[in-house]
Amino acid sequence: MTVTAYLKGPVNADGTRHTLWPAGDMPYEPVEIIAPYDGLANPSRNRYFVNYTGLEYKVPVIVYGGRLPFAFTLPTKPTNMTIDATTGVITWPGADVTAGTHNVTCTVTDAVGNTDSVSWTITVGTSGHYFIDASVGASGTGTLASPFKAWSDITTGTANGMLWVRAGTYDLTGLVSSGVATWTSKARILQAYPGDAQPILDMTLGRLYFGTSPSFWAGGIKFDNLLYESPGLASSQAILIESNAGDFNVYNCTFNNNGGKASAGETPAPIYISDGGANGYRWSVTNCTFTNLTGEAYGFLGYRTFKAVISNNTMTGFQSGSIPIGAKVHCGQWCVRQNTLNNTAGKGIWLYGFPLTGGFVTDLFFIEHNNIKQTSDQAVHMGEDSNMIFGRIVIRRNTIHGGCGVYIDGMVSGQGPIWMADNILQFSSITFNSPSTPTGDFRGTGDIYTVSGDGTIDSSGDLTTAFQNLRGRFGYQMAS
Repeated sequence: MTVTAYLKGPVNADGTRHTLWPAGDMPYEPVEIIAPYDGLANPSRNRYFVNYTGLEYKVPVIVYGGRLPFAFTLPTKPTNMTIDATTGVITWPGADVTAGTHNVTCTVTDAVGNTDSVSWTITVGTSGHYFIDASVGASGTGTLASPFKAWSDITTGTANGMLWVRAGTYDLTGLVSSGVATWTSKARILQAYPGDAQPILDMTLGRLYFGTSPSFWAGGIKFDNLLYESPGLASSQAILIESNAGDFNVYNCTFNNNGGKASAGETPAPIYISDGGANGYRWSVTNCTFTNLTGEAYGFLGYRTFKAVISNNTMTGFQSGSIPIGAKVHCGQWCVRQNTLNNTAGKGIWLYGFPLTGGFVTDLFFIEHNNIKQTSDQAVHMGEDSNMIFGRIVIRRNTIHGGCGVYIDGMVSGQGPIWMADNILQFSSITFNSPSTPTGDFRGTGDIYTVSGDGTIDSSGDLTTAFQNLRGRFGYQMAS
């Protein structure tokens, strides 16, 4: 069977087929390394620039824009430092991490041959590093030999430092007021100790608030039991930081068991970037796992966030009304790619838009190479009503199976362009609302519409053997 037999226009709300419009030139944002970022005012507070002597250094290079797949190299590096050529994860074994300063240069090349490079210096030593270990008998001074024991033992003197978290379970006892543990004057680099079991931070009592200062890192930690609820307040959160901050990276963490929304005014979200009154730049959430979120809960929610990369995350068990990835008002330049949303029952990816009277357009969103399996609602939802406005949106090379598919609210004259290309939609559709036949600039080309049981993809969203000729051209999978 040929591909062209599958190519159809999206379905309007009245059941008619929308005409396939020419794609034109899709927007392309230049490939750009946003972490590590070589323009930081205070690199000593940023994970990419510091490490403890003798401990493994492991970080992902974060790339905004470009066209997948990427190829990474390290033209300059210390002894035995390596980079995964495909994922961009840098690993430097602890045995080779010696005290002093070490220069690194990373180069990335995208699928169309464009490149970007960044150079930075890693300062390795013992000063400015702190340790916590739940297994010790009594709390110490925070050194490797004499670690803190409880989260409440961490002192304000750690503000510009890095906290290494040993295996164990911790909580916020003694730190919380009205569900908030203010963390603005304590360590903003939280890193699981290499080789240990994943440490657990129990969030039953509330959330960590990191304020407006730039640079934040969480790596390898499990945030569990996000259950704190208070009517009218932002509840069931783990990490709260203001949009002013930026240079924010969460890598290889787990977020589990969100309590959901108990009443109006709450915004349950494990990672919540709140509106601080100014835009922030360079955000990433990568290689994380989000599970068991309920009751209109978000996984990642951002206001006023620009140059955000939400990539390679696994999101499962989102119950009715929940939203794994949400861009609220005043957001732009997001790359949402290579995520797996499995058995979600809500708006999988929600671009809220911006009020027509607000003077801002939600612009330059790239939703690409995601595998989204819906049980209900919409895989991608744009808008809240006809009063929201959109600029350039690209929905490309995704596999969407089950649920509603793509829902576009308020596609009126002046909106867009919105491009849809090279997606696979199984038992899914594109729906327009207010108006049901769009008058805005929608450009759909070359998507494959298929039905359950026709053998195109299997239950996990992968192309079956009979349709491997489509791999690398349609759907989320890269060429083999």
